[in-house]
Amino acid sequence: MKEGCSIRFGLFFGGETLNLRLDFSMAVIVVSNGLIGASLGMVIFTSAIRSIPIQLFHAARADGAGSFALIRYIILPALRWPISYITIYQALALLVSFEYIFLIMGPARQTMTMAMLSYTKTLAPQIGGGQYAYGAAIALILIVIGIIAALGMWRLTKMDRLLQRPRIEVR
Repeated sequence: MKEGCSIRFGLFFGGETLNLRLDFSMAVIVVSNGLIGASLGMVIFTSAIRSIPIQLFHAARADGAGSFALIRYIILPALRWPISYITIYQALALLVSFEYIFLIMGPARQTMTMAMLSYTKTLAPQIGGGQYAYGAAIALILIVIGIIAALGMWRLTKMDRLLQRPRIEVR
């Protein structure tokens, strides 16, 4: 029996034991990333939806708004900032994803990201480490890609309009 998280699918695969980490490594990474990313997003989205004043929903219902109108004119405008933030944050987090992939995969490097490659070239002596300049160059490429991606998404989500000064002065 292979070591790792093995599941025996006798009914479907004729009694064959599948090692999810080795046989379906990319699927395990995608599912774990979805669970990790969804948890932060759901906390932020839940708090943003709960911060919408309930009077807006009552007023819209009194004016005859349906469910789709509530979503389009009340919920989505209120979630514009959290959607933009989570989109940029998750894209940058996926770019440098390292720790959970390293913890799940262990020494089996079937899914190698650029951050893991930088780590293995610089700090992992058993895998050919000690190439500090090579690892630093990979990290610099990651930084440049991250800056370009963040600025592109900043412009795409129109974050400058979301961060402008309020038009109402309070003294």
